[in-house]
Amino acid sequence: MIDFTELSEPDIIRLLGERFREYRLNLRLTQNELADKAGISAKTISNFESGRLRNMSMRNFLTLMKVIGQIGNIENLLPELPESPYLLTRYAIKQNRVRHGKNSTER
Repeated sequence: MIDFTELSEPDIIRLLGERFREYRLNLRLTQNELADKAGISAKTISNFESGRLRNMSMRNFLTLMKVIGQIGNIENLLPELPESPYLLTRYAIKQNRVRHGKNSTER
């Protein structure tokens, strides 16, 4: 298991690119075939897989994840947090407040 906390962002991007390449090859897709399916240049894919691409747009990354059938794993990247009891209490307090304006007929 890789400890990503010890890696720099470029190292993480390089590892993601290498891992992505393995998925593409497992699907028996060339970079050109993948580029056609994703609507992304083959050069971008090549740079991503080789670790030369330092900034990929989130849109391109998500598109590539869809094409290789891994978009469902995005949930693992940022799983939904359980509701915070603190925030629930704070929200409930705000919900119960009633404000009356100067023109209010109720007192």
